[in-house]
Amino acid sequence: MRDGLGTPEYLINSTLTAIGEPAEAAHERETLRQMIGDLSPAATHAITRADRESARQEITKFERMMREAPQEYWKLENQQAYRSALERSLIEAPTMPATEAPPAAAPAPSAPAPAPSGEGQASATAA
Repeated sequence: MRDGLGTPEYLINSTLTAIGEPAEAAHERETLRQMIGDLSPAATHAITRADRESARQEITKFERMMREAPQEYWKLENQQAYRSALERSLIEAPTMPATEAPPAAAPAPSAPAPAPSGEGQASATAA
């Protein structure tokens, strides 16, 4: 189906989808922040890494589906899920800020010096 200008509908739909994606991503981030609060950089890093690993597992599942059940792979909802997994797998985890080095360990206490023997004191008093 075409609009009044002769533009194919799939081009219009893909353009509208591309325009809305940044706003959707920003909305998702804001919703997540409101639900669980501000996260530390370490927590954000861990969540991003876990999501990326999950996406890689989904990609593996879809690649297996492509080989073993191509009729299932080519369904529209599976194509959309595969594309979403590909996008999530490409997101880099934010870099972790440099953490301060742990303080150096305190030096071990040395053994106390041996007490002077009585011979040295006797000669000192005799003189």
